Amino acid sequence: MLPFWVLILSFSQISCNSLCLQWELAYEGEVSSSETLSELLQNWPLSDLVTALIDLYFLHCNSMFPLLHRPTFGRHFADGLYEHNIWFACLCMSVFALASRYSDDPRVLLDEPVETPVEEQSEQSRWQTAGFRYYFSILGKIVSLRIILKDSVNHRSRE
Repeated sequence: MLPFWVLILSFSQISCNSLCLQWELAYEGEVSSSETLSELLQNWPLSDLVTALIDLYFLHCNSMFPLLHRPTFGRHFADGLYEHNIWFACLCMSVFALASRYSDDPRVLLDEPVETPVEEQSEQSRWQTAGFRYYFSILGKIVSLRIILKDSVNHRSRE
C-alpha cells in the first residue's frame, strides 16, 4: 500500500474537476496566494543543506515512520513542485524541520537566540532550536492559507 502523501501527490496531478467535490477544492487550496508562497520560499535553505536535510529525514525519520515514498518525493522535488504548490513547499519545510534535529550544520539554527536566563544559556540550548526556522516559516503560512480558504468558502456560500 502506498503512503498517504504519495496518494495526495499523485492525485494533485489529476484534474480535480471530475474527481473532487467543491468542498475538497476549497480545503485543498485551489485558492492560494502566490505572495504567501514567495514569502515561504524566502526562508528556503541553500541547495547543499536541502540535500543533506532530505537525506537525514529519510535516514532517521522516515525509516521509523514511513509517511513519504522517497522516489515519488524525490521526483516531485526535482521537478520543482515546491516552487508552484504551497502544500508541497510546506511539506518540504516540515521535512527540513524534522531532519534538522540530526544535523550538525549551524544553518539549521535560529538566527536570533531564544531568550533564556543567563545561567541557562549554553551551546546545548542553542542547538535545541534546530529546525525552528523552518517550523516557524510554515506555521504562519498554514494559518494565513486557512484564512484565505475560509474567506473563499464563505464568499461562495453567500453567492
